[in-house]
Amino acid sequence: MTKKTVFTILGKIEIRRDRLYDVKKKNYTYPLDEELDIGRGQTSKSLARKISLVNIFVPFDHGIQFMKELMDFDIPKKIMQNVSYNIGATLTGYHQQEITPEENSKLLQSNPESVDVEYFLTDGGQTPLLEKVESSELTKSESKKQKKSSNKGNLTKKNTKQYRETKLGLFFTNKDIIKTTSSAGNERIEIKNKRFVASLNHGLDHFKKAVQKASRLHKTFRAKVIVFLSDGSEWCKTIQREVFPGAIRILDFYHANEHLWQAAILFFGEANKTDYTKWAKPIEELLWQGDIGRALAMIKDTYTSTRKDQTPLLNLYSYYKGNADAMHYKEFRDKGYFIGSGAIESTVKYILTTRFKQTGCHWRLDNAESLIWLRCKYFEGRWAEFWDNMKYRTFLNGENAFDLVV
Repeated sequence: MTKKTVFTILGKIEIRRDRLYDVKKKNYTYPLDEELDIGRGQTSKSLARKISLVNIFVPFDHGIQFMKELMDFDIPKKIMQNVSYNIGATLTGYHQQEITPEENSKLLQSNPESVDVEYFLTDGGQTPLLEKVESSELTKSESKKQKKSSNKGNLTKKNTKQYRETKLGLFFTNKDIIKTTSSAGNERIEIKNKRFVASLNHGLDHFKKAVQKASRLHKTFRAKVIVFLSDGSEWCKTIQREVFPGAIRILDFYHANEHLWQAAILFFGEANKTDYTKWAKPIEELLWQGDIGRALAMIKDTYTSTRKDQTPLLNLYSYYKGNADAMHYKEFRDKGYFIGSGAIESTVKYILTTRFKQTGCHWRLDNAESLIWLRCKYFEGRWAEFWDNMKYRTFLNGENAFDLVV
């Protein structure tokens, strides 16, 4: 059975497509689509690449106008959205699958160059999602008697915007760190060959699985030392214990220092700057030198010798005590390790905040996560490589992903 349909490429060239029915598979095939590498969104790879590049930076309504100005033809909003969603969804799903024996063999046969230090940094950021919640609100046309009798019996569901956490991870090695000096004599640090991993509102197990997959793909097994750098959140500690059990865990120095000053201000009072500065400065220096034992002793001496509300200092003491093994900052610096997580904090800003928190933006879970993964590919600096090596149709079917993410 053959049916002729018309498909427009770039708004200019009309091509007739043969839709053939496969009796054995009981579905239709499109031979011309395969020849032109046209995907499920009914676009060629070339057009999908352009659409995706626009989508990861601007809202869809603006993207439609951009495409019209740049290419002089209209693309329906649904196609604009679905093209990028399908590609990102493939990346999301791929990172939840186990490494296949064939992929593992390829990784081992690639003879990866050994590195001294592999870094993994992780942090979270908030993404606005539309979620359906139950509501007991009734329409204005209902009488007061109806409203009284309805009570909770007429629960309806409506969309509300909720902020949910996106967990992000960043891999790089000591060989990826480029240090230069500006004309003013200031040191600049640039990180090349970044590799990202993400998970939006799925829970810790989902993120852990993605990190495990990405860790293998990024060949962390080649490193002599793995440094795990994060704040002191319990979920971060869990990832370190269960995915990188032999890693050196470093509590971000600037988080540790921020906790100190926040506690000092709460304890002494914001108006008493002289008092809280005099108390916090010596402890800050002890932290920098990695003398956590003396820092803890000073905090304890203060809260045991006062009748003031001790809660801020007790919380600080507990935070430092629980992370003491990850606070040997002088030792870490002497070994040349990073002690600050600024790289992952900036990652949260340029991957999440600048696109997903624009005015009026709200997302469905799967759609947001798809674009997050596409933005990861762009900010890894691998956008051209990703698209040039992609077999569009097979990629959307879950194939050819390995070669695009290693």
